[in-house]
Amino acid sequence: MIQVVILGSREIRYRTGCCGSRSMEEVVLGYISNLYRRFGQKKLQCRYVDTADSEAGYYPTILQMVQRNEISLPAVLLNGELILHGRNSLYQLPEIIEQALQENTDQPKTDSQNKT
Repeated sequence: MIQVVILGSREIRYRTGCCGSRSMEEVVLGYISNLYRRFGQKKLQCRYVDTADSEAGYYPTILQMVQRNEISLPAVLLNGELILHGRNSLYQLPEIIEQALQENTDQPKTDSQNKT
């Protein structure tokens, strides 16, 4: 299973047209639903973590990089590794997930995985 964590901030808003805006949290949560529809929940586990929430403390290096303006939000981690950050990261994510899933299916099963 592939694990994706997307760190963002409710304080960041995106203009969605002439009628208003959506927070980064709203955008990412909607996006996660699309990822599940495309790849399924058996192969993929996604979650959004807001930088203001206590769970963000599990990612101190990422938070420090954001505070020093070395990276921008949203920051995307794949299996615990920072792979994307910034405005276009959500657009690039499906291709990376697809590659990771392909790599997982290309790997031979170990003896313990072959047992039923």
